[in-house]
Amino acid sequence: VTFDYNEGSYNTETKEVQYGSVLDPNTFPQNDTGSKRIIGWSIYRNELVEFTGTVGNNITLYAMWQEYKEFNLVTDANQEPSKLTIDKNQELELPTPKKDGYIFEGWFTTSHFSGFPVEKVTYGSAFDTYYAKWSPEQYSISFETNGGDALINNVSYTILDNINLPSPGK
Repeated sequence: VTFDYNEGSYNTETKEVQYGSVLDPNTFPQNDTGSKRIIGWSIYRNELVEFTGTVGNNITLYAMWQEYKEFNLVTDANQEPSKLTIDKNQELELPTPKKDGYIFEGWFTTSHFSGFPVEKVTYGSAFDTYYAKWSPEQYSISFETNGGDALINNVSYTILDNINLPSPGK
């Protein structure tokens, strides 16, 4: 079996198989150039029609490539960005991340969060990195003294605040 990488470079790889054997696609060569990857091997050069059946003669299988683009999703400036991969002619909705004590306000194309939030990306999107904007979630504490001296009313705080709880008197 000859595997033709179908790139115009006539790059091929040959694999000896026993006459009458069934080919296992999981053993076919894989390749990723960083901007396109093999999505299958075809019996035709320009159309994806996968080989099925047993090997009876010498055959050539042609790589079918899919262009893709990787995007970086930065959810925290102190962590490595996660990767999002999108195929050509595809549109993806950006995920909604979670962070304890914070409200997610959207994905932005700058680390300064200027402009409008982005909800979807396409292969042709102009930006490679998207930044998550967070705002601290507001919490409220109310006090019930069960007959003790009245305390202050509710206390509001965020995950960023240090709070000291008052002591009730009787």
